Amino acid sequence: VLERCKDIPVYTAEFDVLKELTGFPLTRGMLCAMHRPALPSVQQVCEHATRIAILEDVVNPTNVGAIFRSAAALGMDAVLLTPACSDPLYRRAIRVSMGTVFQIPWTYVDKHTVWPEDGMKLLRELGFKTAAIVTLAFPIIMLFIPISDTLMAIIRRKLQGKKISEADRGHLHHTLMFKLGLGHRNTVIVLYIVTFLFGISAIIMYFDEIAGLILFIILLIGFEIFIEKTGMINEGFHPLTSLCQKFFSKKD
Repeated sequence: VLERCKDIPVYTAEFDVLKELTGFPLTRGMLCAMHRPALPSVQQVCEHATRIAILEDVVNPTNVGAIFRSAAALGMDAVLLTPACSDPLYRRAIRVSMGTVFQIPWTYVDKHTVWPEDGMKLLRELGFKTAAIVTLAFPIIMLFIPISDTLMAIIRRKLQGKKISEADRGHLHHTLMFKLGLGHRNTVIVLYIVTFLFGISAIIMYFDEIAGLILFIILLIGFEIFIEKTGMINEGFHPLTSLCQKFFSKKD
């Protein structure tokens, strides 16, 4: 290091002196003081970026460092921090980030910018769109069938006064096989097709949120009608069909 940085002055001192300099009884044996350049603006950091991570009021430096390290691993082009976030150049944040705070371009959102209203508006003007909510929705939509089947089983058993862990034949595959008489092979095919359609709606939502959401709602309504007609939760449970009947009967 000394050979590479010949123009940088190096000082040595006793351990007690180092403790006085840092204010901590524990030091790593080496200290460094560096010039801190002025941070770029949000526009400058995002100018050539296609994917950015935003830290909102993350006050723990360990978490800041971990997020920077993850952002580097995931190939993020920049990181933005709201004013309340801990400093990425805090020594613990640097250590936890494994030095990636020096690798990824980052800056703070201006403290005079109202977050999230004005901040998100600026990012949209720069061509960015929020991906976190959509990303969270992907696995939920793709796994909608097993998730909903599990939730319905819990509700059904509670209504029947049974234990949640008690087995029954009210699951979706049981309904298809026995109530509708589809048999094992056709039941598997139907489940594959329905799961595929929910997966397609999640993928479409990534490229076009409105179109994906419309398809998801259509599938959701169809699934709800199926649940009510087959009595998967309860024979008397049919809020959607009852609502439709009341609505159309009033119109008539």
